[in-house]
Amino acid sequence: MKALLAMYVNEIKRTLTYRVEFWIGSILQALIFLYSAVALWSAVFTSTDSAQSIGGLSLSQMTAYYALAACLYYVIYPGEMGFMSEEIYQGQLNRYLVYPIPYLRLKLSVYLAQATLFFGQSIVIGLILQFGFAIPLISSWSHLAMGLTAVMLACAIAFHIVAVLQMSAFWLDQAWSVMVMFYMTLNFLGGRVVPLTIFPNWLRSSLEWLPFSSVMSFPVQAFRGGLSHDAFVFEVIKGFFWLLFFIWLSRSVFERGLRRYGGVGI
Repeated sequence: MKALLAMYVNEIKRTLTYRVEFWIGSILQALIFLYSAVALWSAVFTSTDSAQSIGGLSLSQMTAYYALAACLYYVIYPGEMGFMSEEIYQGQLNRYLVYPIPYLRLKLSVYLAQATLFFGQSIVIGLILQFGFAIPLISSWSHLAMGLTAVMLACAIAFHIVAVLQMSAFWLDQAWSVMVMFYMTLNFLGGRVVPLTIFPNWLRSSLEWLPFSSVMSFPVQAFRGGLSHDAFVFEVIKGFFWLLFFIWLSRSVFERGLRRYGGVGI
């Protein structure tokens, strides 16, 4: 436990070493994403004068949705998520195999350190948007508590999904193509680019069972108060199911991958 805590603290120190990149890079990307989304939906609402809402969301609610999505995306998927494949390709995995700490736990502590920093950054951005630009992100303390619970669950699921995909490097020459496909799928089917409420009912009911919605749509809806108590409990139970599944899958894939691992970098 002490070793994991030390890794967590060291990763925070390492990330803060590059303060300009940490603050400016992710903030600019989040603001560009938010501006593009708001400009697009403003044009859509303007062109449909009779429409007061689309997918059950008004323009102000749509703005709040994308603001939360922009803030939370870099919490759930912080900057360095390509760690495993590079270590496998370059043979750097060798040094971790002799550690007394399981490899996935060690990498989870590094991931959580980055997620913690980006969450602090998101709080600053959120306060500016809520009080500086009057964008209603969070309306009550109960919604805040629900949102924090959803984010922690989403981070745990996201880490293990990415770990499984990154470990495809044991079999593939290039894992980046798998990651590109995953991020595209997450953006469109997880609710980052398009809220799931806009999809037809028959399709939305199917998408809500997938792990992508637990990773992105669930935290956003929880923060903005878009879930009833029963819906929130259902999402938490569903999220824990997916978390347990991906924990088992990541460990199984890692064990199988080690049987193929030669320990020599490319």
